[in-house]
Amino acid sequence: RYYKNYKGLLQTLESINYNIFKVTVVEDGCNEIFPDCINYPITLIHYDENHGPGYARQRGIEHTTNKYLAFIDTGDIFISKEIQEEIIPVIKENHSVDVFCWLYYYKDELTKHTDNRMHGKIYKRKFIKKHNITFCPESSYMDEDVGFNRACRLLTEFMYIDTPIIKWISNNNSLTQKDNSVVL
Repeated sequence: RYYKNYKGLLQTLESINYNIFKVTVVEDGCNEIFPDCINYPITLIHYDENHGPGYARQRGIEHTTNKYLAFIDTGDIFISKEIQEEIIPVIKENHSVDVFCWLYYYKDELTKHTDNRMHGKIYKRKFIKKHNITFCPESSYMDEDVGFNRACRLLTEFMYIDTPIIKWISNNNSLTQKDNSVVL
C-alpha cells in the first residue's frame, strides 16, 4: 500500500530485484502523481478514497496472480538484490511450507537503536486462498496484519529464514508506520 510517502516508495522500488519479484503498488487515495514510477515495471492500482492498509493489502491480493505474496512497507528496502535471489531456492526447496518468515534489519532513527526482528513473510497464494484468509478492511494502522498472521499461524507453521533481507527504518514522519505497503 502506498499513502503519501513518495520518497519512500522510490527508495523501496529502487531496491527490488525485478527478475525475482512482480510488484503491485496500491495507491490508497492520496491522489498523487507518480512521474518517476514509470521507470519501474510495476502494476499500479489506484483508489480515490483512503481505505487504510488492511483494505489496500486485500485489494492487492485480489488484483494479482503471483504464486507467492509478500508485503513491504514503503520506505523499507531490500538489503541487496543478491539476497533476493538467495531466498528463492529456499522457498522452492520447501514445498510443504506455506509461510516463510524473514528477518528485518531494524534501525530506529529516533533512538538510534538497531537490531534484527522476525517480521516479513512470504505466503503461498494457494494456502491463503484455500483457507480464505483475508485482511480486515477496518483494521487499525498499527495492527493491520495481526489478524491475517494469526490466522496463518493457527493453520500452519512458519519457516524462519535467518538472514536479514529487509532494512526497516522507523522515522518520525510515519504515524505508526501508516505508510504501508507494496505487494510483491
